[in-house]
Amino acid sequence: AVADQDHRLQTVEVAGRRWELTLVRPPVNAPWQHYPLTLLISGLLVTAGLWLALRGFATQYGQATRMARKLSSQALSSEKHLRSVIDNTVDGIVTVNQAGTVLTVNPAISRIFGHEAQEMVGQPLSRLIPGIRSHGLDQPMEDFLMTQQVSFDGVGHRVEGKHQGGRTLPLDLAISHMDVDGEKQ
Repeated sequence: AVADQDHRLQTVEVAGRRWELTLVRPPVNAPWQHYPLTLLISGLLVTAGLWLALRGFATQYGQATRMARKLSSQALSSEKHLRSVIDNTVDGIVTVNQAGTVLTVNPAISRIFGHEAQEMVGQPLSRLIPGIRSHGLDQPMEDFLMTQQVSFDGVGHRVEGKHQGGRTLPLDLAISHMDVDGEKQ
């Protein structure tokens, strides 16, 4: 049985003759046709797969973001703690490069030598410890420090520093080496 929507009757006149055309198509049962059903199911599966993949990426991105924030917070907290310890110690701490240029100082160095921190950074260490100059500026910092007399307790070197006002200061110099971004300090 052919449904009315699958049956079409058309009349055509050609050369004085009348023709009646009957067009019939096989009934379409769309939900059960193989191609449309396969297309629909594959589209739904691809959509679900993409949704799951995007959800997975979003979850991983969220976890990575939370981890990065936590690590950044911990690093900042650790840096603040270390900076507080260095800034509040009574011992002066100076970092210099191999050429003897002052890289950083803590507040205790400013109190000991009478210079502001900004005045010392970038200057040669010989400004604070004039004895370096007498050994020659081309001499590596390590060689100078190793030629100094070791104190009675075996820790550090006895040297004389120079206060901003011109008076000399007896200093016990302790030396530690560190490697920062491939540069010895």
